[in-house]
Amino acid sequence: MKNYQRILKKSFIFSLLSLFLFAFLLFSGLAVNATSTCNADYQQNGVLTSVSLDYGLKYRSVTGSSRYTTTGTYVDQVCNYIEVPANEGLLITSWSNFQTDAWKMSRVNKVAENFEATHPGYRVIAITNGDFYDISGTGNFPYQPTGALVSDGNFYKTTPTRSNGYKLVSFTNDGTTNSLVSYDQSKITVNTLPTLTIYDENDHIIKEFDINKVNEDPSTGEIAVYFGTFTKKVYNPITTSSSANKCYVVENPIYCLPNSAKDFYGLGYIESSKSKSLLQGEFAICSNNSTIDQFLSEGVKIRVQYEWNGEASNVTNAINAGTQILVNGEAPSNVNTADGSRMNARHPRTAIGVKEDGTVVLMVNDGRQPETGRNGSYGNELAAMMKHYGCVNAFNLDGGGSSIMYYRDGENFVLGNKYSDPSERSISNCVVVAVKDPEIQVNFDRIGSRDVEVSVNVIDNNRHNLDKLYIRVGSKSELVVNGKATISGLTALEGYELQLSYELPNGNTISLPYNYPFGTKAREYRFNDINISLKDNNYIFELDYSDKANATTLAEAIIYINGKSYQMAEGKLTVGKEEIGLINEIKLEFTNQIYQGTETIILVNPHAPYLNALNEAIGSIETLLEEIFK
Repeated sequence: MKNYQRILKKSFIFSLLSLFLFAFLLFSGLAVNATSTCNADYQQNGVLTSVSLDYGLKYRSVTGSSRYTTTGTYVDQVCNYIEVPANEGLLITSWSNFQTDAWKMSRVNKVAENFEATHPGYRVIAITNGDFYDISGTGNFPYQPTGALVSDGNFYKTTPTRSNGYKLVSFTNDGTTNSLVSYDQSKITVNTLPTLTIYDENDHIIKEFDINKVNEDPSTGEIAVYFGTFTKKVYNPITTSSSANKCYVVENPIYCLPNSAKDFYGLGYIESSKSKSLLQGEFAICSNNSTIDQFLSEGVKIRVQYEWNGEASNVTNAINAGTQILVNGEAPSNVNTADGSRMNARHPRTAIGVKEDGTVVLMVNDGRQPETGRNGSYGNELAAMMKHYGCVNAFNLDGGGSSIMYYRDGENFVLGNKYSDPSERSISNCVVVAVKDPEIQVNFDRIGSRDVEVSVNVIDNNRHNLDKLYIRVGSKSELVVNGKATISGLTALEGYELQLSYELPNGNTISLPYNYPFGTKAREYRFNDINISLKDNNYIFELDYSDKANATTLAEAIIYINGKSYQMAEGKLTVGKEEIGLINEIKLEFTNQIYQGTETIILVNPHAPYLNALNEAIGSIETLLEEIFK
């Protein structure tokens, strides 16, 4: 008894000490289960919203608390983040709501709508603001991003104008763990001269040529590009070469972006071949090269752009970022000072990062709204947040009132955070996550009471790796082999949805946004035949079938004999021989119970061999009787 009391006493003392220790940690500002890096702590406290998006993307809005440890005080936070799994079927890129011949500021959801309008077949699943930009429009060519913007191999802006030490973030979109690659922008080198790209009528690249001169007369065997530039927002026209053998002018371009005298992007169709003074929004190729002239004429689509060389020569999708806030899982010691004063104060923040498995994380940390627990973060606190959500490398993007996130819910874009300005700010560029759904045709070959058989035809995979394509019904899934698959073990007269998914090389399963509703039939009946006999000058029709579930109306089926209908009773019918004569055709009509209703089944000559033999026998007997009684 005394031993038992001593045990109870020790247990009580241990519990009391544990309670005191927890209270000390809590009230001293030391977070339990906090993530720490570079004098900053962050912990998540609760979940406000959690939404599963298409193709395995996940959106979360969570509450938390963070502190810059030199201040010693925790503040409330709201973090909104989207996880994008590594998948070559997804396109992560940058975009702007361009005008034909100008950069334009737009709300983030309008940038998403513009991306879809200019990329037929693509759906934007998630989007955030991107790089810093000329927000006041004071630049020579206003509202440009401060850094570069490259999308799907198009170099809309190539020359970063950010400070050294800032990063260029590129998206490989190859489905590997190497999904996000960064470059020190000071090491990004731009080709001295632009490149001419020529397209065929199907929008495929057929030829590329180096351009030899910019706004200068081409020498023999050379080509030159001509475009006007801007000084203090005023357009400076330029006249094309009068000495060139040919001039090819794009007068109504798709895009004409003279970012500077050495940074130009032009895309459009050749409309004239006259030397002229170029108006704003026009550009031209002037040629003294007969080989290139063979590919150029009115109606041909061309592109002119500067491109990168060196280590970034293979980059096709990229955006500039600010300072790197996580390097190999930890924040740099100078994370709050590397970007001047920008990171050394509490502000709303937007960041992008990558996990070890290649998952890209887009984060918006709300700020400047302390009354609702949205305090914003220092650079090191933002690093702790990105580390908490699994990132090993992460980068700061534009913040403040520009920190805005949207995600797709059905046909609508949903605002994923609370911006800090009184109204939503218009921005210049965004990080976009988009997808082009694979084109797949599904046919139900057979729907039974307990199974379903389908044919699956992949018309266009649209970059998705569909080597391991599955059909799924509930928790049951089967691999599609040679375009066929069967799901068994279903319940009769039950409604189901057939879904498609595919397995990535890393083992992750991605559900496709397709649902094919169907319903199983009742327990299946079995129809054997119609027994027909002749007795007392009457035909007797009797059905041979099995219907244990009483799912059919076979017992009261309508039988058509030589086009005339009769009602069967208990699967039988007796009709005078003289009324029918020789039997030419029999049709049987009945219903079968299916999910949410019935189906009508019509059997034509369900027992034709037996019917032919009967008619032949009857015909022979009647011929014999006629011969006897002539």
